[in-house]
Amino acid sequence: MLNAYGCICKNLQEAMDFFESSKEYFPAGYDAVVYEAMLNVITVHRRPDLISVYLAKMVDGRVHMTAYVVNVVTYAIERFSTNQQLTERRSCQVPANKEASPDLYSVN
Repeated sequence: MLNAYGCICKNLQEAMDFFESSKEYFPAGYDAVVYEAMLNVITVHRRPDLISVYLAKMVDGRVHMTAYVVNVVTYAIERFSTNQQLTERRSCQVPANKEASPDLYSVN
């Protein structure tokens, strides 16, 4: 549905609303596939500014990063960021979260 609303119908707001309203269907929380779909929508709409918002939600939800998610994020950042923004992003460290497991940021 995220792909349909965001990528096919080209409606970012509807995709974001669906993302927020569909939590009841995922009692254990969203998985990496849901986040990948939302990040694809963000990429189609050329909104790299929203990537950090959804990655933060992913970390808060303790969802493990997959290679697919990394590929989408890498593509979006490289495609739509300026050279200065890329330099800043590369120099950033992943924030330390005392409650997170050590493998939270690893690629599966």
